[in-house]
Amino acid sequence: MMYGVIAIFVMVSIWGIIRLLQNTFKVTSTDPIIPKGIQINAVQY
Repeated sequence: MMYGVIAIFVMVSIWGIIRLLQNTFKVTSTDPIIPKGIQINAVQY
């Protein structure tokens, strides 16, 4: 149970650090960047 409490503390701390970095560098968009998949066009022979 102690490890659970420590894990929650670590997650909340990292969340706070990320929020601090976002405010420092004026990051407004928090949408993840999802790369497009490789599109292979079928070639008819």
